[in-house]
Amino acid sequence: MKTNQDHQQEGANTPPVHSADYGRVRASVWAHVENGTTQYKITLSRSFLQKDGAWTRGRTFYQSELAAVVEVCARAQLWIERQQRAAQTQPTLAGT
Repeated sequence: MKTNQDHQQEGANTPPVHSADYGRVRASVWAHVENGTTQYKITLSRSFLQKDGAWTRGRTFYQSELAAVVEVCARAQLWIERQQRAAQTQPTLAGT
């Protein structure tokens, strides 16, 4: 679930390239290409139910959620590493 704050933080209304969820905690992965190199960053959030019954995402975590934060960060890191390895093994047009 994207918040307006996510869109403002990331600039354009571009969705994340990947997200990793564990329980209510999510790591969203964003890709930025600069000078032909893709750089990745993540945002962390958790879903919670407001008093009015609406679900929303927050940026603070309870101590009991820290294991989930670690898990989604590890999953995001693994996904990023796989993308970087795949990019390194792709043949270039100059070599053909």
